[in-house]
Amino acid sequence: MICPHCGTTIPETCQFCIYCGGAVAAQDAVYSPDPPATYHVKLNLEKLLGNTFELYKRNFATMCLVGVIFFGVWFVLFSFGMVTSLVATAIGILEPSLRLVATVCDHIFSAVINNLIVWYITLGVLRQCLYTARGGTGFQAELLLPPFMMYLRMVGLMILLGCLTLVVMLLPAGIVLVIGVLSHGVVFPPPKGDEAMMMAWMGAALAVLLVCMIPAIWISIRLSLAQLFIADLDTGVIDSLKYSWQITAGNFWMLFVASLVLGIGSMMGMFLCGVGFMLTVAILYLGNALVYLQLTGQPNGLDWVVPSQELEVRS
Repeated sequence: MICPHCGTTIPETCQFCIYCGGAVAAQDAVYSPDPPATYHVKLNLEKLLGNTFELYKRNFATMCLVGVIFFGVWFVLFSFGMVTSLVATAIGILEPSLRLVATVCDHIFSAVINNLIVWYITLGVLRQCLYTARGGTGFQAELLLPPFMMYLRMVGLMILLGCLTLVVMLLPAGIVLVIGVLSHGVVFPPPKGDEAMMMAWMGAALAVLLVCMIPAIWISIRLSLAQLFIADLDTGVIDSLKYSWQITAGNFWMLFVASLVLGIGSMMGMFLCGVGFMLTVAILYLGNALVYLQLTGQPNGLDWVVPSQELEVRS
């Protein structure tokens, strides 16, 4: 079947396009694929969790394959990182003058290269989970290979979110710690007899850090759907953040609880010697896709299931 709205090929059983959300069979339920100017939809937590686990069960093989790919990439990167760390340590032992260079190169790989690859896979996983959440069946390999410009937007978003989180959490604590150091002169370790005072300043900085985790968590949840806007509509970084902020208004606590439940569900596989994580990690991404669909007013795959008698009446 060809979607009359976007021209994409979709399964014959679909009543809504799995790509643009436009109605195919049910013309009385039209959805515009354009990002909303503002939404005030209340998240239905019961429906979200029920739909997540039902769609996961119906698409178990696909979700497991997504988990295997995600976990496999992570495991390869982790293993390669362990090798590079061992090589850096060996270089530092054999040639002490190169120890700093080897350590810096190792950290650059771990902090930059790993994240760039993981972000690309994450974007692909979100695209596949959106396809599944909308009622698509089967594994679509092309969805795990997002366009380059979409990936660049994802990279920009993750860097911006990381910087924002660090500023909210670390900047206030860093200011307190700097004040404590400067109040005793730029000396470290502190002069004898001042250790207790410096420990008190460090404790105060830690307390500020813990307190700042509250607004950091709040901001992270409010902006958590920005990745979905990029994966779905390929919107810009700032627009994605703006849309996420708009549709999550008034839904913080529901989203917080949903994140906890979906996170616990995705971690259940860790109890099976860690290997089961491959089978359950997709629960979190599928749940986030359903959150995005619900808060943007789009139907999901279970909303398309219409009783056969109603279909006969419509025909």
